[in-house]
Amino acid sequence: MIYPFIDEHRRKYVQHPFKNENGKYEAVDIFIPGHSKTPNPERTEFETEEECQAGCDIHNDFYGWNKNVADEIISRSMGLIEKVTGTITITNCTATGNVFKNLTPGSEHTIIDPPAGRINFSDGVWVMGKGEAVKVLNSEFEIL
Repeated sequence: MIYPFIDEHRRKYVQHPFKNENGKYEAVDIFIPGHSKTPNPERTEFETEEECQAGCDIHNDFYGWNKNVADEIISRSMGLIEKVTGTITITNCTATGNVFKNLTPGSEHTIIDPPAGRINFSDGVWVMGKGEAVKVLNSEFEIL
């Protein structure tokens, strides 16, 4: 399922509370099930999950996602995210540079912890390139 466009560049998306590194809550955008959990550093932080959920509910209602549909999308997305551990296989890495030389079609790579301040599963996952961690975009790999 790919969410419908609002205009020619933006899609509708569901928001869900996420506890950040500061112990506060912020709404994250979930664009495509299993693909995008994207915190926005400019977004308001909430003290409680309930406050954050209320903001998410307003956003989701505005874009036409009733509570049941939003919960189903979030549940499906989080279910796929939980499966993204272990190993991926590269389908087509479009990145250039020496650090990406080992990311060839069919090559397998273990997902690693992202560098400080980054997260896995926002728009891709982190693996070891040649000598350093690199991000592989969601469209460039399959989960084994």
